[in-house]
Amino acid sequence: MLIDYHSALRLVLKHSSHLGAEVANIEDALGSFLAQDVIALADLPRFTSSAVDGYGVKIADLINVDDKNPAALKLVGEIKAGDSSKIKIQRGECLRILTGAPIPSGVDAVVMKEFTKQDEIIISFYTSANLGDNFRNKGEEFRKGKIILEKYTQINPAVVGLLASLGIKKIRIHKKPRVAVLVTGNELVEIGKKLKFGQIYDSNFYSLSSSLKQMDIDIINLGIAKDNKVELLKKVRLGLKISDLLLVSGGISVGEYDYVQEIFDKLKIKKIFWRIAIKPGKPTYFGTIGKKLIFGLPGNPVASLLIFNQIVKPAIRKMMGEIKHQPIILFAKLDEELKKRSGRLELVRGILREDSKSEIIVAPTKRQGSHMLGGMIDANCLIYFPMDKSVLKKGSIVKVVLMK
Repeated sequence: MLIDYHSALRLVLKHSSHLGAEVANIEDALGSFLAQDVIALADLPRFTSSAVDGYGVKIADLINVDDKNPAALKLVGEIKAGDSSKIKIQRGECLRILTGAPIPSGVDAVVMKEFTKQDEIIISFYTSANLGDNFRNKGEEFRKGKIILEKYTQINPAVVGLLASLGIKKIRIHKKPRVAVLVTGNELVEIGKKLKFGQIYDSNFYSLSSSLKQMDIDIINLGIAKDNKVELLKKVRLGLKISDLLLVSGGISVGEYDYVQEIFDKLKIKKIFWRIAIKPGKPTYFGTIGKKLIFGLPGNPVASLLIFNQIVKPAIRKMMGEIKHQPIILFAKLDEELKKRSGRLELVRGILREDSKSEIIVAPTKRQGSHMLGGMIDANCLIYFPMDKSVLKKGSIVKVVLMK
């Protein structure tokens, strides 16, 4: 029995759990998920400052001012960003104030310098002003003591910057899983070694490990295992011992030399499912032993990479602290007809673009074989070709998921 894709993903997420928390420097936490709420230690902004380069004024001095009826005020000083000047202005006076500089007491508004003209110490103003114009007010973004980032928020560059602006150097984050990668097959050869006829260079380790590096996950390289039960048993046992999640690429189907499932059974791994009604990626295995997750991925390079992105990656993100899997899904007009046999969801590599009429158009890439990584290079999305459909007509509206 084949399991449908969405049921497979639900089962994977059901069996994926957080791995506890640790403390990290904010610059080392990129991509992680917060394991705590973050409370503002101070108002943000910390003080009221100018949003522009201009002049601090009292608004009573600029009533009914315009291009034809300017007001002339005396310049009595200047405040730059980082200054702590206590200069006060009186009626008929103004103060040069630069972006980021604190607003001194008595200044009602800041007028952009573009609406002024300077003649020695006299500044002519050609616009009126309202109370608080061009102010960045103290606490307008966050108030001291309030939650500014909720637990389980993913840390991106903006989060790092916000934490830094509050003076927070260290933060509690969810631990990332240790992932072991094993590729199998008599035909596989490591890059750098000479190929014999019938052999190919291993690409799956490199595509999988690169995907993991994008997530800032440490990789344990178990190397290449030949289609040999003793060697497979040794490497799989080691992988289970030293990782939280084991990826085995190849050898998972029912061929005469596909021994991976037999090894999994021998090691008492609990099989959750095997074979998904999806193309490419049908011979996919998922099992558990304790809280450890074990995936058997297809040996075909595209199938291996697609299953990693659609099934394994959401599991890793949940282990890292994500609480809801939210792929970016759009709907687009299909640029050419697609055909297949019904019975399996097909993930068609696609190119999403905007046409001259500002419509969102999607077309399949030219290389759709499960061994053709070139089609993945061209693609920026996956077209969902539903299980029960055999034809998607040109011009029809289809569901696509962005590849990120």
